[in-house]
Amino acid sequence: MTDGANEGSFFADILKPGSSLHPQFLFVLDLTFASLLFILLSLVVLTSGNLHIFALIAIELGLWVSVKWYRSTACS
Repeated sequence: MTDGANEGSFFADILKPGSSLHPQFLFVLDLTFASLLFILLSLVVLTSGNLHIFALIAIELGLWVSVKWYRSTACS
């Protein structure tokens, strides 16, 4: 039952100001971006290298890098 309490506090912490710099939130965000990249790379294989999938990968990587850049500038 403690897992449910931890999940509730995690979601409650996301709604607080400044929560975008919380290490647990950043870990979940990185995990989400990595999962999306894995899915897009598997779609490259399944669609035999569709150009649209490569465009989506570029957009996803650009968003991931921009989030990392924002975090590094916000912390310093």
